Amino acid sequence: MIQESAHIYDGLWVVFSTRVIGTYDFTNNLTYCDIQIGQDAPVGEWPEFLSGSPIVNGYGFVGESLRHVEENDVRMVVNPNAAI
Repeated sequence: MIQESAHIYDGLWVVFSTRVIGTYDFTNNLTYCDIQIGQDAPVGEWPEFLSGSPIVNGYGFVGESLRHVEENDVRMVVNPNAAI
């Protein structure tokens, strides 16, 4: 659950799903993720939203901090196949 009082999605749930099979972390080895944000808690062994959720869908890199995402972006410019 997103718990940042000033955040536009405060109080909503988020699910990240990798788009490529592999072993990743949130610091040095990021991968593309599908990102879904919904009102109801996700359910199931493979978490998914029910009852009209998700309300936001997208994809991108997910990192421990903005710095990690920016460093990943630099690696992608130097080696475009780094995240594959």
